[in-house]
Amino acid sequence: MAGHLPIGSAGFKYMLADLTFEFIMELEDFKRVPYKGGKLCLLPDDYSMNSEHGKKDSVILCWEPAKSKVYEDSGAYEIHLNRNLNINEVYLVM
Repeated sequence: MAGHLPIGSAGFKYMLADLTFEFIMELEDFKRVPYKGGKLCLLPDDYSMNSEHGKKDSVILCWEPAKSKVYEDSGAYEIHLNRNLNINEVYLVM
């Protein structure tokens, strides 16, 4: 299992502001789609980390920012959302 570093929601709240429930429901597990200069995909429920952050995950997304020449390995972020699409926690995946 990859390492997960909790980083809070700084900046992600604004990045996800235009996400709708309908858009998320159209996503397929693990299928990456272009989003905000990177790739976004839906992760299955087995990726929930309820016991780590103490909240109930309803939607788990993975966002991979575009690679840059300055920082080749920009990593990926798991974004755990509740049923109201509010952020429970964001993890840097290493």
